[in-house]
Amino acid sequence: MKKIYALISLCFCVVSSLQAQTTIYAYRNWQQSNPVNVQKGPVKFSSDNLGVVELIADQSTLGAVYAGTYFNYKWYAQVTKPGTQSSLEGLYTVDMNDGTRTLISTNGVHLVEMTYDYTTNTMYGIKNGAEYLMTLDLNTGETKQIGAFQTSTMSVYMLALACHVDGTMYGISTDDNLYRIDKATAACTLIGATGVNAAFTQSMDFDRNTGILYWLNCGDYKLYTVDITTGAATVIGGVGKNGDDSMASMFIPYIHVPVGAPDRVLDRKVVASGNSAILSWRNPSFDAQGKALTELTGIKIYRGEELVTTVTVSSDKIGQSMEYTDENLQDGFTTVP
Repeated sequence: MKKIYALISLCFCVVSSLQAQTTIYAYRNWQQSNPVNVQKGPVKFSSDNLGVVELIADQSTLGAVYAGTYFNYKWYAQVTKPGTQSSLEGLYTVDMNDGTRTLISTNGVHLVEMTYDYTTNTMYGIKNGAEYLMTLDLNTGETKQIGAFQTSTMSVYMLALACHVDGTMYGISTDDNLYRIDKATAACTLIGATGVNAAFTQSMDFDRNTGILYWLNCGDYKLYTVDITTGAATVIGGVGKNGDDSMASMFIPYIHVPVGAPDRVLDRKVVASGNSAILSWRNPSFDAQGKALTELTGIKIYRGEELVTTVTVSSDKIGQSMEYTDENLQDGFTTVP
């Protein structure tokens, strides 16, 4: 199939590609074997090598992150005030390369888990206290309560949350069970027992490229996969050098595009020259699922919502630098995010 990669609205961002194995990002808040000198902060590790955890940035003196996840090349995270576990400082983005935090808003109530639903373009979360399903506005930080987690006969206290790419929401509760959750009401339907003690903070996410549900259980510091048809959890292993890293804000990067579509272009720059703009970039080398790109036919360049041109590209230009001059621009200001 022919593939066209779009450079949309001159938006210049850095991309982090998926690896062949499942690369998991999370936020380390504690270590059982090293509670005093633990280096807290954003980390990443591979599902097939859990003992090697790469610290992206030491943020031990900053506020902690419990609720956070990934959407559209960004790590969104609620940060607590330093020294607290539930006093909200604000909603931030966290740079996946160096950990830099950028404040979005100080609005909203504190969440303990987040997940993004690609079918409704909505960020959901669990309110501190494990009782209520919430939505989170990624532009304003405002949170809105949907309803209480409950079955037809009892209340459910939810710890972990994840949306499948098909829009189905799942949660693991304090009773150690996996539930299917109605996103409109928070009503819960029992799927089955995990067979594992779900204790303390929790986080889980789908690898949306494979459909596998991964669960970080801070009750035993282990990573599991969870069968969404039965609820049964299968242990992969302990996380960290000593197998006792306590993690939150777990996610697996995913771009919601057709399988095989090229990833975004890199190193995007624009230089003004009179009434012209010289655009430069580096073509992608991988598709959106992290596999080596084998075919590329063009780069679409937009000015706002207007398609300016499609630059013809041959496959030998994969991973190569290119440029285009956008001419006869009107006087005024153009914002490039």
